[in-house]
Amino acid sequence: SNMKETAQNIRTLALSHIVATDYQTKIVMIESIKEKEAVMEEYLVAYQVFVTDDTQSIYNDMNQNYQQFKSATIRLIGCSANSKTEEAYAHANGDVAVYGDALVANLDALQQAAATAANESEGNLVSVYSGAVSISTVFIITVIVAVVIDLYLVMKRIVLPLRKTEKEVREIVTEIDERHGDLTRRINIHSNDEIGSLS
Repeated sequence: SNMKETAQNIRTLALSHIVATDYQTKIVMIESIKEKEAVMEEYLVAYQVFVTDDTQSIYNDMNQNYQQFKSATIRLIGCSANSKTEEAYAHANGDVAVYGDALVANLDALQQAAATAANESEGNLVSVYSGAVSISTVFIITVIVAVVIDLYLVMKRIVLPLRKTEKEVREIVTEIDERHGDLTRRINIHSNDEIGSLS
């Protein structure tokens, strides 16, 4: 939109040059046009980094239309400066208008192409995000299931045998404390691993 605005400003200044009545005002307008042209050329160079293979031909057309627009503006100013008002208006309504409109059309086409590319990129990002969320969800569920299974196995193979053994030891100790315990009683061992050895 800055490029469109700058092109429109150049066009407006060129038309204002035709109706300007004194020499000093015309010189000021020419200087303003040169400044706007320099800004426009900076925009064109800066925009080039955003050009893709799909938009290269539009960008090339835009550059050509800008050069024609610039030349037509120079011819308009030349006629205006030489007090050839009718020729200046003919240039304003002819080449300046034609190439100015073509330049705006190129800018609109580039803007539309950028919007389309942005929408496609947004769609791709949404797809990637959805995939990442799905993978993360599956991973989290898998981890939760693994933790639950691990907890179950720890309870079944470690905690429950230790509790059972602790209960039997307490019974033996309680019976001994009450003076009627069996000192030959054995603790039941249900496994041959470290937990069984601990029992």
